[in-house]
Amino acid sequence: MDKVLFFKMGKFCELFEMDAHVGAKELDLQYMKGEQPHCGFPEKNFSLNVEKLARKGYRVLVVEQTETPEQLELRRKEKGSKDKVVKREICAVITKGTLTEGELLTANPDGSYLMAVTESHQSLANQGLERIFGVCAVDVTTSRIILGQLGDDAECSSLCCLLSELRPVEIVKPAKMLSSETERVMVRHTRNPLVNELAPLSEFWDVEKNVQEVKTILQAYW
Repeated sequence: MDKVLFFKMGKFCELFEMDAHVGAKELDLQYMKGEQPHCGFPEKNFSLNVEKLARKGYRVLVVEQTETPEQLELRRKEKGSKDKVVKREICAVITKGTLTEGELLTANPDGSYLMAVTESHQSLANQGLERIFGVCAVDVTTSRIILGQLGDDAECSSLCCLLSELRPVEIVKPAKMLSSETERVMVRHTRNPLVNELAPLSEFWDVEKNVQEVKTILQAYW
C-alpha cells in the first residue's frame, strides 16, 4: 500500500483503518481509543508529516469537507438525498515530486524534480535506429521547468547524463512503452524515485492532447 488518506477535521488531521497503522509506524502517532484503528495529529504538524511520508515513497491524499451543513440540508431537500454527513472529497495528492513546503525542504534546498519521459525511434541512413526522448522536468519548489527532446545512442548516454544531473525524485512514464535498455538506465542512474506508470493516451497524453489542454488553460486566463 503506497497511498495514505489524511482527513482534515477542523484543526486536526485523522487517519483511519490501514492508514492509521501507517501513521503509527512511520510518524510515531499514538492510537486513539475505539474499536477501529484510528490516530491523528494537530493541523500545525500537517506539512512535516506529509513531507515525511512523501519522502518515504507514499502518496498522501488529503480529504477535506467540501460543503457546509446548510448545503447538505439544501441538497437533501432538492435532490431527495438521504445523506446524513457533509461531502468530503480528495482535494490534494502530494508526492515526492510535488512537495512545496516543509522543514526538510528548507534544510535541503536542492532541486526536487518530477520528470516525465517518453521514447520513440527513427531510422538513420546506414546507422540503424536512433532513440528519441521527450523529457519534461519540473521543480515545483522553484517553478523551474525543463522541456525538450533529445536524440540518443543505443546506450542512452544523453539520458544517463540528464538523470545523473537532475536526480529526479519522481518519474512519470507511459506503461510498457519504454525500451528495456531505457528502463535499465532509469534504474541505474536514479536514487530510488517514486515511479508512476500511466496508461498511454488516456493518462499519459500525446503531443496533440497536451497542446490542446495547454491552450484551453491559457485561454481561461487571457
